Amino acid sequence: MNFSNKLKELRKQSGLSQEQLADKLTVSRQAITKWETGAGMPDIENLLAVATLFGVTLDELVREEGAASAAPEFFYESVSECDISEAKRYDFRLGSAKEIVLSVADNEKLRVRLASNTLKTLESDFKVRMDERDIDIRRAKNVSETQAKEDLHVFVSLPRHFLEHTEIEAVTETFSVAGFCGQTLEFDGKAERFTVEQCDAKIEITAATDMEITYDRFSGGLELNLMSATAALRLPKGSAYSLRKKGRSNAINFAENTAPVAENAEAHENNRIELKGFHSELVIHEK
Repeated sequence: MNFSNKLKELRKQSGLSQEQLADKLTVSRQAITKWETGAGMPDIENLLAVATLFGVTLDELVREEGAASAAPEFFYESVSECDISEAKRYDFRLGSAKEIVLSVADNEKLRVRLASNTLKTLESDFKVRMDERDIDIRRAKNVSETQAKEDLHVFVSLPRHFLEHTEIEAVTETFSVAGFCGQTLEFDGKAERFTVEQCDAKIEITAATDMEITYDRFSGGLELNLMSATAALRLPKGSAYSLRKKGRSNAINFAENTAPVAENAEAHENNRIELKGFHSELVIHEK
């Protein structure tokens, strides 16, 4: 299925008309018609908006584009869902995985999708316990942590209107978060790469290993609690923020040709970058 058919199917599954979808994306109805007939493709910002609205990843949205015979993104998948009735404080223990993606959707479901190209029996290999506030993914004894780190992909979709505070414990190569706005997100564990897209949320990261953090735009604040680790923070050029350093033997430095827009400036307290912990370094890059 190509993008145009996929968009049409997602819209109909959500019970939206072309006009209603256009309103939600703040585009014209003619743009929706063009996308659904294959006469054009949305730009990256609109693709992100569509993915966030329907609670899917960009890969799910655009894979197989222009090639009906293309292979699926993953060979094996398992999906678990739970209905949400009110705003909650979420507590997720996601275990080990190669990739973990958190996104939001305009529905009332908490959705977990496990995917892999090598782990054939996901439903029995990984037990997903979930209720209205918790997700706990437990690995079966016959699956090693190494196998999970090599080819388990975890996609979590949260209901936008029922978000308050989200805590995640996980070990992963890549952790991605998209679409959060006005909430606090806490991550405790290991992630080599941490990416933040289309978010206006306070993010708190506790880690004891080196990591790279990349924002497509910086908004909402970042708190790093690092133990003997180095974090490379990549921000869009011209980002506005204030800086604060606490803890013992910590350092904040800037990459070559990078300078802080505002350091300890009251005007940017809502966009504060704070380094805590001990014996750690934060290096800020602007791209």
